Amino acid sequence: MPDTDRPQLPKRDWFTIEEVARRWGCTIEDLIDYGENEALRISVRPARKICIAWREKSATKNTPNQWTETILPLGLTPEDLRGAFGDGCRPYIVLPPVSGNEALVGDVILDFDPPQIFTAKDLVIVHEELDRFEREYRIGAHAGELPKPKPKLGERERQTLLALIGAMLETLVHKGPFKSQAELVTFLEDEYALPKRTTDGKFAEANRALQNK
Repeated sequence: MPDTDRPQLPKRDWFTIEEVARRWGCTIEDLIDYGENEALRISVRPARKICIAWREKSATKNTPNQWTETILPLGLTPEDLRGAFGDGCRPYIVLPPVSGNEALVGDVILDFDPPQIFTAKDLVIVHEELDRFEREYRIGAHAGELPKPKPKLGERERQTLLALIGAMLETLVHKGPFKSQAELVTFLEDEYALPKRTTDGKFAEANRALQNK
């Protein structure tokens, strides 16, 4: 069929990570690595409407927000992206689906019964983020190479950093302004939008590493 006779289909709003991997000639693991290192914004596509309210990252959750319902793709944090490839994730904080406005986060209400659990099959990359990434790294029509994955920490370096975090945690709780770890976790969630579940898990891992030193 001549090009002039081809139907002019509208642009897709999003692509699955399998489609993007084929398009770029890379693996899904490459895309996940880019997502975890915040070079690429990977989103989740809700199966049902969810309630969300956007706010500045520096604002507390107590700031009045206008809640809206959406089924549009929502960007995942690196922690929730890893969760999607495990037992699934239930994000309470989401990001814009296109990188660029790093100061904006969205609070999510997931009060459905049963709740929506997002897994690898729900992951997508929106068209605007695809275009941004291809322009930045000159892929395809922009002629370039995919970014090289950032080197990962060795187990020894990781344990050392965890022990350092554990020591800082002990100092803050026992000699600082916080009366308990729970109070510190609440402060980090309110001031820096760090999810309580994630912080509790990281602190528990850091405490174990410190005890093994």
